[in-house]
Amino acid sequence: MMDLRREPRQRRESIVPMINVAFLLLVFFMMVAVIAPPDPIAVEQPVSSFDDLDHPTEVLVIGANGGLMRGSLEGDAVFDNLSRHAVTIRADARLDASVLAQVVSRLADA
Repeated sequence: MMDLRREPRQRRESIVPMINVAFLLLVFFMMVAVIAPPDPIAVEQPVSSFDDLDHPTEVLVIGANGGLMRGSLEGDAVFDNLSRHAVTIRADARLDASVLAQVVSRLADA
């Protein structure tokens, strides 16, 4: 007589938990991502011709009232002994644009 008993199936591990985690991560990153609106007009970003970026940049901070600081220097002293390296300007959002233009002009002359 033939033996018709089936051997028990080997139970495979479910991949459902892994799929759940993948979708949870996808939803998480979609929720925390900052989506920037497109520019209202097409703007081509300037390209720097300064290719040697090994030099340290100096940071010039301009406060809302027009106060200037570079390292430990304040006021007009920030324009003294400027090196020929790149200068990063960090201006307060409330700063008047004309004051910023004057500072940039003085930097160009220094």
